[in-house]
Amino acid sequence: MKKLVLLALPGLLLLSSCATMDKSACLTADWRTIGFEDGSRGKHEASISEYRKNCAKHGVTPDLTAYRAGHQEGSERFCTASNGFRLGQGGSAYQNSCPQALEPAFLAAHADGMQLHRSNRELQQRQAEVQKAERQIQSLELELAQQDEMLIADGYSREERIKIREQINLLHIAITEAYARLPELQRLAEQAHADHQRNVQRLSARY
Repeated sequence: MKKLVLLALPGLLLLSSCATMDKSACLTADWRTIGFEDGSRGKHEASISEYRKNCAKHGVTPDLTAYRAGHQEGSERFCTASNGFRLGQGGSAYQNSCPQALEPAFLAAHADGMQLHRSNRELQQRQAEVQKAERQIQSLELELAQQDEMLIADGYSREERIKIREQINLLHIAITEAYARLPELQRLAEQAHADHQRNVQRLSARY
């Protein structure tokens, strides 16, 4: 599977849309570079509104033209099919940041990645259900063994032994029911595994 690697440029100013810029940062900001960084990280062009609010406090107005030019360049790196697939596979949401010409291919790949993400989550959930059921059976069997030991141990009255026997009967029922549910859970887990493997083979080869 191909992976997109975004390379940081020398001197690139790393900022998030919610970061607070002080006066020095606003006065020395390279708005084209900031726009490029935002675009290459998939942030919407509207992120500049946060910089505008921060810098307005210091009497500085961001260079919108430079920011947009940089954002366009960064978006061209971000808005590729391989990157869309990678983001979808990781479960990351799309921030509507891609130019119109690049968006269709990016969105199609992102949808494929999300499909792989969902099938992986389904597999993990089904496997967790099997593991939980197996742990429950182990716990019930351990409790049953303890109750069996109590039943033949010295020091218990007849009434207490009757209660122990009742508990043993209930444990047998619970264990039988747990074992009866386990094959279906295992079947669902195997089906989820097969579905996920098919998705991996079908989708990963595209990107």
